[in-house]
Amino acid sequence: MSQIKHTNSINMMDPDAAVRSLQLAILSTRDYSSACSGIRNRLRRLPKEPLHIDRQHGGVFFYTNGKYLRKKSDQLYSLARKRYCESLLHVLTLVSALPAATAQRDPLHSEPCAPAFAELDKLIHDFAEGNLQLERILFTKQQYAWYVGQYQKKAFYESQDRQPLLIPQGDQVRSKSEQNIGIALWDLFVPCHYEELLQINVQRLVGALQSDLRERGQLSRPLLYYQGGSCYWNVPEELQWMNATGSIWRTYDSRTGCIRIYPDYTIMLADNHLLFWEHEGLLDSFLYRANATERVCVMQLSDGIPREKVIETFEAEANDRESLERIIQERILPRLWF
Repeated sequence: MSQIKHTNSINMMDPDAAVRSLQLAILSTRDYSSACSGIRNRLRRLPKEPLHIDRQHGGVFFYTNGKYLRKKSDQLYSLARKRYCESLLHVLTLVSALPAATAQRDPLHSEPCAPAFAELDKLIHDFAEGNLQLERILFTKQQYAWYVGQYQKKAFYESQDRQPLLIPQGDQVRSKSEQNIGIALWDLFVPCHYEELLQINVQRLVGALQSDLRERGQLSRPLLYYQGGSCYWNVPEELQWMNATGSIWRTYDSRTGCIRIYPDYTIMLADNHLLFWEHEGLLDSFLYRANATERVCVMQLSDGIPREKVIETFEAEANDRESLERIIQERILPRLWF
């Protein structure tokens, strides 16, 4: 597989999408104390100088201590991140102090939160109108570096029978449902990679299999061998599905103890952990259904990927915009921003 440069940074994300995403994240947050703590930790690593924003001659300009800042300078982006974090922290602090009854109704439109959130909204639009890249300001440094970095992607073989299905992030996807998910993520300012290689360490599972077969007297030969670049397993009849076409166990590499899979979407959260979104589409195909179930089960059984780090959807959800937004709001946005 070749390294493919991610192109999301070419398509500028919309400030209105960022504001709505933040609003939904704040409304979905259950632990404002932890959210505030995370923003304070980011602020400690940012410079202390102030950022001043000035509108003149139809443009937006940025200064610090009377010095003009070039639009592409690292200093400007560091100060912009600081100003954004300060504004967001102010909003979160005010929301966290609201009485419980007010917080449950509509905290962002109540006093004194509404003016603070309006100021955050204006700040984000000032950055956009000043031709600054919002992703570089609003995401953590690690999120941004991951988002625009290179990653190993599944090979894509174009079909001559249909028009390519594209998502705003710049990728061509395999189905209308995957396109719907990609558009919903884009519209809520969620950075993602499409079909990024994920190597899952399954040594513990393989060791358990080997021990079980040995105890049952069914391990008369080496457990596995390689042919034509694929792994094959010397297992009893009831486990021959491990050798089936498309089985992820055929990708096992004994040198690393890993199998290879390509989740439909990978998302980096604010704590630098990854979240995986798997869409199960062709469930009328037995082989597809078996492979999809196998893939999700192994992801959830492995030590490094707990159940809460995998989102699984089906056709009805992927074809309903409200369902997709609800999943994104509840499962992604609070952990994306805070």
